[in-house]
Amino acid sequence: MKYIPDDVNWFGRGELFTAARNADQTEFAAMLEGIVPLERGMRDDVVADEHHADIPDHDYGWQDEDAALDFLSGPLIAEIERREIILGESYPFRRVNSSLQYVGSDTLVYEFCLAISLQRNFSKKPYNKIPMLFEFVAAEAARCYLGEGADFIRSGWPSHNRAERPTLFNDLMALVSDRTNGEFCWRPTVPLPKKWHVDAPKDEGVDFIVWKTFDDQRQGQIFLLGQCACGDGWETKVEEINEKRLRRWVNPITYVDFVKGFAVPHHIPGFSIFSDVSERAGLTFDRIRLTLMAQRNAELFKEKYREKIEELLPHTFPEQYRS
Repeated sequence: MKYIPDDVNWFGRGELFTAARNADQTEFAAMLEGIVPLERGMRDDVVADEHHADIPDHDYGWQDEDAALDFLSGPLIAEIERREIILGESYPFRRVNSSLQYVGSDTLVYEFCLAISLQRNFSKKPYNKIPMLFEFVAAEAARCYLGEGADFIRSGWPSHNRAERPTLFNDLMALVSDRTNGEFCWRPTVPLPKKWHVDAPKDEGVDFIVWKTFDDQRQGQIFLLGQCACGDGWETKVEEINEKRLRRWVNPITYVDFVKGFAVPHHIPGFSIFSDVSERAGLTFDRIRLTLMAQRNAELFKEKYREKIEELLPHTFPEQYRS
Protein backbone atom coordinates (compact mmCIF):
# COMPACT_ATOMS: atom_id res chain seq x y z
CA MET A 1 0.00 0.00 0.00
CA LYS A 2 1.11 3.55 -0.71
CA TYR A 3 0.96 6.38 1.81
CA ILE A 4 -1.58 8.91 0.59
CA PRO A 5 -0.98 12.43 1.98
CA ASP A 6 -3.97 14.12 3.59
CA ASP A 7 -4.73 17.84 3.51
CA VAL A 8 -5.50 18.40 7.23
CA ASN A 9 -3.65 21.49 8.43
CA TRP A 10 -2.29 22.30 11.90
CA PHE A 11 -5.47 24.08 12.99
CA GLY A 12 -7.62 21.09 12.09
CA ARG A 13 -5.44 18.59 13.93
CA GLY A 14 -8.00 17.81 16.65
CA GLU A 15 -9.72 14.90 14.89
CA LEU A 16 -6.43 13.32 13.82
CA PHE A 17 -4.95 13.68 17.30
CA THR A 18 -8.06 12.08 18.82
CA ALA A 19 -7.79 9.18 16.39
CA ALA A 20 -4.08 8.86 17.19
CA ARG A 21 -4.80 8.70 20.91
CA ASN A 22 -7.48 6.05 20.38
CA ALA A 23 -5.10 4.07 18.17
CA ASP A 24 -2.44 4.30 20.90
CA GLN A 25 -4.86 2.92 23.46
CA THR A 26 -5.87 0.07 21.15
CA GLU A 27 -2.23 -0.78 20.45
CA PHE A 28 -1.34 -0.68 24.12
CA ALA A 29 -4.22 -2.98 25.04
CA ALA A 30 -3.09 -5.38 22.29
CA MET A 31 0.46 -5.23 23.62
CA LEU A 32 -0.77 -6.34 27.04
CA GLU A 33 -3.45 -8.83 25.99
CA GLY A 34 -2.19 -10.16 22.66
CA ILE A 35 -5.19 -9.31 20.52
CA VAL A 36 -8.09 -6.86 21.00
CA PRO A 37 -10.94 -5.38 18.94
CA LEU A 38 -9.89 -2.30 16.99
CA GLU A 39 -12.51 -0.27 18.82
CA ARG A 40 -10.96 -1.10 22.20
CA GLY A 41 -9.11 2.20 22.47
CA MET A 42 -12.18 4.38 22.11
CA ARG A 43 -14.99 2.54 23.88
CA ASP A 44 -14.17 3.95 27.32
CA ASP A 45 -14.27 7.52 26.03
CA VAL A 46 -17.59 6.98 24.32
CA VAL A 47 -19.21 5.35 27.33
CA ALA A 48 -17.76 7.63 29.98
CA ASP A 49 -17.74 11.00 28.28
CA GLU A 50 -20.14 11.18 25.39
CA HIS A 51 -23.35 9.24 25.94
CA HIS A 52 -23.73 8.13 29.54
CA ALA A 53 -26.39 5.65 28.54
CA ASP A 54 -26.30 4.09 32.01
CA ILE A 55 -27.69 7.26 33.66
CA PRO A 56 -31.40 6.95 34.54
CA ASP A 57 -33.81 8.95 32.34
CA HIS A 58 -31.00 9.71 29.90
CA ASP A 59 -32.03 10.08 26.27
CA TYR A 60 -29.19 7.92 24.96
CA GLY A 61 -29.30 4.16 24.73
CA TRP A 62 -26.65 1.58 24.07
CA GLN A 63 -27.57 1.65 20.39
CA ASP A 64 -26.44 5.28 20.36
CA GLU A 65 -23.09 4.28 21.81
CA ASP A 66 -22.71 1.62 19.13
CA ALA A 67 -23.44 4.27 16.52
CA ALA A 68 -20.86 6.55 18.11
CA LEU A 69 -18.30 3.76 18.02
CA ASP A 70 -19.03 3.20 14.35
CA PHE A 71 -18.60 6.94 13.72
CA LEU A 72 -15.23 7.05 15.54
CA SER A 73 -13.91 3.77 14.21
CA GLY A 74 -13.31 5.18 10.71
CA PRO A 75 -10.61 7.69 11.77
CA LEU A 76 -9.07 5.11 14.12
CA ILE A 77 -8.79 2.49 11.38
CA ALA A 78 -7.37 5.13 9.04
CA GLU A 79 -4.74 5.95 11.65
CA ILE A 80 -3.81 2.29 12.10
CA GLU A 81 -3.54 1.96 8.32
CA ARG A 82 -1.31 5.03 8.19
CA ARG A 83 1.09 3.45 10.67
CA GLU A 84 1.02 0.11 8.82
CA ILE A 85 1.83 1.75 5.51
CA ILE A 86 4.67 3.93 6.76
CA LEU A 87 6.32 1.30 8.97
CA GLY A 88 5.69 -1.78 6.87
CA GLU A 89 7.30 -4.84 8.49
CA SER A 90 8.60 -2.64 11.32
CA TYR A 91 5.04 -2.16 12.63
CA PRO A 92 4.80 -4.47 15.66
CA PHE A 93 1.06 -5.14 15.19
CA ARG A 94 -1.11 -6.69 12.52
CA ARG A 95 -4.80 -6.51 11.80
CA VAL A 96 -6.79 -9.71 11.98
CA ASN A 97 -10.26 -9.02 10.61
CA SER A 98 -11.64 -6.35 12.98
CA SER A 99 -8.98 -6.92 15.65
CA LEU A 100 -5.41 -5.80 16.27
CA GLN A 101 -2.79 -8.38 17.22
CA TYR A 102 0.55 -7.66 18.86
CA VAL A 103 3.50 -9.38 17.19
CA GLY A 104 6.34 -7.49 18.87
CA SER A 105 9.56 -5.88 17.67
CA ASP A 106 13.22 -6.77 18.01
CA THR A 107 14.24 -3.52 19.65
CA LEU A 108 11.10 -2.63 21.69
CA VAL A 109 11.55 1.00 20.64
CA TYR A 110 8.01 1.28 19.27
CA GLU A 111 6.58 -0.29 22.43
CA PHE A 112 8.66 1.98 24.65
CA CYS A 113 7.52 5.11 22.81
CA LEU A 114 3.91 3.92 22.81
CA ALA A 115 3.88 3.42 26.56
CA ILE A 116 5.54 6.81 27.17
CA SER A 117 2.84 8.47 25.08
CA LEU A 118 0.21 7.24 27.53
CA GLN A 119 2.20 8.01 30.69
CA ARG A 120 1.48 11.20 32.65
CA ASN A 121 4.03 11.06 35.48
CA PHE A 122 7.65 11.91 34.71
CA SER A 123 8.67 13.74 37.86
CA LYS A 124 9.02 11.09 40.60
CA LYS A 125 11.19 7.99 40.83
CA PRO A 126 11.34 5.69 38.91
CA TYR A 127 9.35 7.61 36.28
CA ASN A 128 12.01 10.33 36.05
CA LYS A 129 14.28 7.80 34.32
CA ILE A 130 11.87 7.52 31.40
CA PRO A 131 12.71 10.84 29.66
CA MET A 132 16.42 10.19 30.19
CA LEU A 133 16.32 6.83 28.39
CA PHE A 134 14.14 8.32 25.68
CA GLU A 135 16.76 11.02 25.08
CA PHE A 136 19.41 8.33 24.63
CA VAL A 137 17.20 6.42 22.17
CA ALA A 138 16.41 9.60 20.23
CA ALA A 139 20.07 10.65 20.12
CA GLU A 140 21.08 7.18 18.92
CA ALA A 141 18.44 7.30 16.19
CA ALA A 142 19.69 10.71 15.07
CA ARG A 143 23.27 9.43 15.09
CA CYS A 144 22.25 6.48 12.92
CA TYR A 145 20.48 8.85 10.55
CA LEU A 146 23.68 10.86 10.06
CA GLY A 147 25.48 7.60 9.36
CA GLU A 148 28.97 6.21 9.80
CA GLY A 149 31.35 8.50 11.68
CA ALA A 150 28.62 10.27 13.66
CA ASP A 151 28.68 10.57 17.45
CA PHE A 152 26.50 12.09 20.17
CA ILE A 153 26.38 13.46 23.70
CA ARG A 154 23.26 13.42 25.83
CA SER A 155 23.12 16.99 27.15
CA GLY A 156 19.70 16.99 28.80
CA TRP A 157 19.09 17.74 32.47
CA PRO A 158 19.55 16.10 34.92
CA SER A 159 22.91 14.40 34.53
CA HIS A 160 22.95 10.64 34.07
CA ASN A 161 26.69 10.44 34.75
CA ARG A 162 28.92 13.32 35.88
CA ALA A 163 31.80 12.25 33.68
CA GLU A 164 29.66 11.80 30.56
CA ARG A 165 27.32 14.70 31.32
CA PRO A 166 28.83 17.30 33.73
CA THR A 167 26.24 18.91 35.98
CA LEU A 168 27.45 22.49 35.38
CA PHE A 169 26.59 23.98 32.01
CA ASN A 170 30.02 25.50 31.39
CA ASP A 171 31.66 22.14 32.12
CA LEU A 172 29.22 20.47 29.75
CA MET A 173 30.12 22.93 26.99
CA ALA A 174 33.81 22.36 27.68
CA LEU A 175 33.29 18.63 27.24
CA VAL A 176 31.37 19.14 23.99
CA SER A 177 34.08 21.48 22.71
CA ASP A 178 36.80 19.00 23.60
CA ARG A 179 35.05 16.16 21.78
CA THR A 180 34.26 18.22 18.68
CA ASN A 181 37.69 19.78 17.98
CA GLY A 182 36.85 23.18 19.42
CA GLU A 183 33.27 23.85 18.39
CA PHE A 184 30.97 25.31 21.07
CA CYS A 185 33.53 27.90 22.21
CA TRP A 186 32.77 29.12 25.75
CA ARG A 187 32.52 32.91 25.32
CA PRO A 188 29.63 34.30 27.40
CA THR A 189 28.20 37.59 26.14
CA VAL A 190 26.43 38.47 29.40
CA PRO A 191 28.05 39.69 32.65
CA LEU A 192 28.37 36.77 35.04
CA PRO A 193 27.93 37.31 38.79
CA LYS A 194 30.33 35.57 41.15
CA LYS A 195 27.71 32.94 41.96
CA TRP A 196 26.38 32.73 38.43
CA HIS A 197 26.02 28.94 38.60
CA VAL A 198 22.98 29.47 40.82
CA ASP A 199 21.12 30.98 37.86
CA ALA A 200 23.04 29.18 35.12
CA PRO A 201 21.09 27.25 32.48
CA LYS A 202 20.61 23.53 32.86
CA ASP A 203 20.60 22.57 29.19
CA GLU A 204 19.09 25.56 27.28
CA GLY A 205 16.56 23.20 25.73
CA VAL A 206 19.21 21.00 24.09
CA ASP A 207 18.75 17.37 25.16
CA PHE A 208 21.28 15.84 22.78
CA ILE A 209 24.01 16.92 20.40
CA VAL A 210 24.88 14.78 17.39
CA TRP A 211 27.70 15.50 14.98
CA LYS A 212 29.55 13.89 12.11
CA THR A 213 33.29 14.38 11.91
CA PHE A 214 35.70 14.24 8.99
CA ASP A 215 38.43 12.84 11.29
CA ASP A 216 40.77 15.62 10.13
CA GLN A 217 40.99 17.39 13.54
CA ARG A 218 39.53 20.58 12.03
CA GLN A 219 36.42 22.56 12.80
CA GLY A 220 33.44 22.89 10.52
CA GLN A 221 31.25 19.80 10.92
CA ILE A 222 27.57 19.03 10.66
CA PHE A 223 25.70 19.25 13.97
CA LEU A 224 22.19 18.32 15.03
CA LEU A 225 20.94 19.87 18.28
CA GLY A 226 17.91 17.98 19.56
CA GLN A 227 15.06 18.76 21.93
CA CYS A 228 12.92 15.93 23.36
CA ALA A 229 9.35 16.21 24.61
CA CYS A 230 7.72 13.20 26.27
CA GLY A 231 4.48 14.57 27.71
CA ASP A 232 1.19 15.71 26.22
CA GLY A 233 2.50 19.28 26.07
CA TRP A 234 5.00 18.45 23.33
CA GLU A 235 3.30 20.91 21.00
CA THR A 236 4.55 23.81 23.15
CA LYS A 237 8.19 22.75 22.78
CA VAL A 238 8.55 22.77 19.02
CA GLU A 239 10.61 25.99 19.17
CA GLU A 240 12.44 25.30 22.44
CA ILE A 241 15.94 25.42 20.96
CA ASN A 242 16.82 29.10 20.63
CA GLU A 243 20.06 30.14 18.95
CA LYS A 244 20.06 33.58 20.63
CA ARG A 245 19.91 31.97 24.08
CA LEU A 246 22.74 29.62 23.23
CA ARG A 247 24.88 32.50 21.97
CA ARG A 248 24.80 34.03 25.43
CA TRP A 249 27.21 31.27 26.42
CA VAL A 250 28.99 29.86 23.36
CA ASN A 251 30.30 31.79 20.36
CA PRO A 252 30.35 30.52 17.75
CA ILE A 253 28.06 27.66 18.57
CA THR A 254 29.16 25.76 15.47
CA TYR A 255 31.17 26.97 12.51
CA VAL A 256 28.65 25.48 10.08
CA ASP A 257 25.05 26.40 10.92
CA PHE A 258 23.59 23.63 13.05
CA VAL A 259 20.38 21.75 12.29
CA LYS A 260 17.64 21.75 14.90
CA GLY A 261 16.08 18.42 15.83
CA PHE A 262 12.94 17.42 17.69
CA ALA A 263 12.02 14.03 19.13
CA VAL A 264 8.72 12.84 20.59
CA PRO A 265 7.49 9.35 21.55
CA HIS A 266 4.10 10.15 20.00
CA HIS A 267 3.17 9.43 16.41
CA ILE A 268 2.50 12.79 14.78
CA PRO A 269 -0.36 12.09 12.35
CA GLY A 270 -1.15 14.00 9.22
CA PHE A 271 1.03 14.89 6.23
CA SER A 272 0.75 18.68 6.52
CA ILE A 273 0.77 18.59 10.33
CA PHE A 274 4.07 16.73 10.35
CA SER A 275 5.46 19.17 7.80
CA ASP A 276 4.37 22.10 9.97
CA VAL A 277 6.13 20.63 13.02
CA SER A 278 9.27 20.01 10.94
CA GLU A 279 9.28 23.58 9.66
CA ARG A 280 9.15 25.01 13.18
CA ALA A 281 11.05 22.41 15.21
CA GLY A 282 13.58 21.14 12.69
CA LEU A 283 14.37 17.56 11.75
CA THR A 284 11.61 15.67 13.53
CA PHE A 285 11.83 12.17 14.96
CA ASP A 286 8.42 10.91 16.06
CA ARG A 287 7.64 7.33 17.08
CA ILE A 288 7.56 6.23 13.44
CA ARG A 289 10.98 7.59 12.55
CA LEU A 290 12.55 6.43 15.80
CA THR A 291 11.23 2.94 15.12
CA LEU A 292 12.49 2.96 11.53
CA MET A 293 15.98 3.98 12.62
CA ALA A 294 15.97 1.39 15.41
CA GLN A 295 14.82 -1.44 13.15
CA ARG A 296 17.36 -0.54 10.47
CA ASN A 297 20.04 -0.76 13.15
CA ALA A 298 18.39 -3.51 15.17
CA GLU A 299 21.52 -5.23 16.49
CA LEU A 300 22.90 -1.96 17.83
CA PHE A 301 19.65 -0.98 19.56
CA LYS A 302 19.17 -4.49 20.95
CA GLU A 303 22.67 -4.49 22.39
CA LYS A 304 22.58 -0.99 23.88
CA TYR A 305 18.94 -0.38 24.81
CA ARG A 306 16.66 -3.41 24.77
CA GLU A 307 17.60 -4.60 28.27
CA LYS A 308 17.21 -1.08 29.65
CA ILE A 309 13.84 -0.73 27.95
CA GLU A 310 12.68 -4.09 29.31
CA GLU A 311 13.70 -3.01 32.81
CA LEU A 312 11.97 0.35 32.60
CA LEU A 313 8.99 -0.54 30.41
CA PRO A 314 6.64 -1.62 33.25
CA HIS A 315 7.14 1.81 34.84
CA THR A 316 5.99 3.51 31.65
CA PHE A 317 2.58 1.84 31.94
CA PRO A 318 -0.21 4.24 32.87
CA GLU A 319 -1.49 3.67 36.42
CA GLN A 320 -4.61 1.77 35.39
CA TYR A 321 -2.53 -0.84 33.54
CA ARG A 322 -0.12 -1.60 36.38
CA SER A 323 -0.76 -4.63 38.58
